[in-house]
Amino acid sequence: MSYQLRYIDRQEDLFALVDQLKGASRIAIDLEFDKNHFTYGFNICLLQLFDGQDCYLIDPLSIKDFSKLFAIFEDSSVELVTFAFGEDYRLLHHLGCTPNNIMDLSVVRSLLNKPQSSLTNVLIDELGITSSKDFQRSNWCARPLSEDQKLYAAEDVTFLFLLADKLVKELTNLNRLSWLSDEKKFLEESSGEVTPVIEETYHKERKEMTWAQWERFKALVDYREQFAKKLNKPTYKVMDRMLLTKYSLQNNFSGWSDEKRIHPALRTEKIVQQLKQIFSKTNEMIAQSGIPSGQAARPPLSHAERISRSRQKQLIHDQSEQILIPLKNRITHKYGEYISTFVLSKRMMEKVIIGELKLPNYRLELLKEAAIEVGIPDDRISFLLD
Repeated sequence: MSYQLRYIDRQEDLFALVDQLKGASRIAIDLEFDKNHFTYGFNICLLQLFDGQDCYLIDPLSIKDFSKLFAIFEDSSVELVTFAFGEDYRLLHHLGCTPNNIMDLSVVRSLLNKPQSSLTNVLIDELGITSSKDFQRSNWCARPLSEDQKLYAAEDVTFLFLLADKLVKELTNLNRLSWLSDEKKFLEESSGEVTPVIEETYHKERKEMTWAQWERFKALVDYREQFAKKLNKPTYKVMDRMLLTKYSLQNNFSGWSDEKRIHPALRTEKIVQQLKQIFSKTNEMIAQSGIPSGQAARPPLSHAERISRSRQKQLIHDQSEQILIPLKNRITHKYGEYISTFVLSKRMMEKVIIGELKLPNYRLELLKEAAIEVGIPDDRISFLLD
């Protein structure tokens, strides 16, 4: 397949490309990013586009204004052809872009009852195309990019139109285009970015700590985040996670300068004094709170809370075993294993039962169809439709 590969690292060239893309009906898109591996945070490192003729590698480390390009991504008349776009979608939301009309070809494969696989393997299976060596885990933040990296990045988008045409034809033959339409709406209605909560990220540590220890732990986590951001280093390369627990329990910084699992910039006496001051203020707040120092960081459930949680757990078990699993098994029998897992995975079941997840329309129709076929009355599946 012949195409021109263009590397865009100047703002004026990106604006020219945007003008060129106006009126396009579809664009293949992919992102290369770093998520706390080489740098701090969730960062875009490269943006790849293919318009059917030329491939564009856009350098976000050199270009700062993406507003005009993002406007194209948000234009519902332009179909964005992608593959396994979940993390890319969240990153675009993080950057302030809300893309629409996304055709994720990994989703299309699920709707065709095909197993999830890497794009490299899918291209071999579907098109007989062998792509270049895998550079996904290479450092996309470093410049200049190697020619092999550029080729790998280009191949993430240049075959997507061919793949889309083949898969959509199969989907059309099975009369499942409406399923794809519902999946597009389902993605667009999701929030995209999920902000981690410290209690969830460090739930294991919290479970074993007193309230006072947990407060010191949170203060140390915040300091690590700020220092990692300043150095533009992943947090784990600044301070090992185990040290957060060690010093929060120890309540002093004896031995800190000799630690091998901290960044060299943290071993100075100035830093030790800053950390001591942070703990001093935190301990003062703990003393003023009046909360007993030995109280658990995660308070025990009240009697009413225990009863409520027990009832919810029983409800999830009963509705899963008596309703959702039989429905899923019926869908597996009729449509296939990969479709049934995609339509209603085990993780989804709990969220559906407690009302945290509303399924797309076609999935509900499949479940209602299965309920009729296995003899489950409408009133037993009403919670799916609420």
